[in-house]
Amino acid sequence: MKNIKKYLIILLIFSIFSSLLLHSSIIKRMSVQFSDFILISKNIYVDPQMKKTEYENIVSLVHKAKQRIIDKFGAFSSSPIIIFTNSSKMAKEYGTNDFGSAIRVPWNQYVVFGPKGQNIDIVAHELLHAEIGDRLGYITTQFKLPVWIDEGIGMQVDYRKKYLININSISQNEIDRVTSTGTSQIINANPFWSGGKEQVIRNYQISKTLVTKILAQDLNQSLYEMLDKVKKLEKFEDVFSLKP
Repeated sequence: MKNIKKYLIILLIFSIFSSLLLHSSIIKRMSVQFSDFILISKNIYVDPQMKKTEYENIVSLVHKAKQRIIDKFGAFSSSPIIIFTNSSKMAKEYGTNDFGSAIRVPWNQYVVFGPKGQNIDIVAHELLHAEIGDRLGYITTQFKLPVWIDEGIGMQVDYRKKYLININSISQNEIDRVTSTGTSQIINANPFWSGGKEQVIRNYQISKTLVTKILAQDLNQSLYEMLDKVKKLEKFEDVFSLKP
């Protein structure tokens, strides 16, 4: 029996790694240090097509984005691999869109930006996702964290005007719809990211506004303290509850 369990575990591990190897974007991210991408600062890699004159701006952008998180929440302790691509084609190869995304895997976190992602709002937003993942751990983040909370937190350091709305403009039906979108972090597989461009923007607006209100309900409790409660097995729905 012990031998059978041993072989099943080995088979499971082999299956996981085999499935990973089928996705070229995962391989590219994992092996970015061995690619022609250029390391311009600790954990920051840039597309070889970028000009050297852009390097300083990118390093400064990442620093300012991290500082925005620190100013808002008090710390930034995550150390993700940060990758800047210079074309839509390259962004897709590394598993993101023209803007950017944080990609969580069991052994690390990657934050990949497309050609339209060199913006402090986008960089801070995605880096905060990495911070959330670092604080909660992979399993909790990927399988227990509601998408609307994840995105609503990311939006706290994303100041783009199109996402600013008044909470009174949100109907209860909209709140119910957004807060019931589930925990699947797979883009396009979760209702949060479906319904067309305008609907997705609306979902981000609502999630941002709701999380802003939740964080303001108890000023003696920080975001990181709330995440720590979740890590200690309290339910997200209890910790991030919206009071009347």
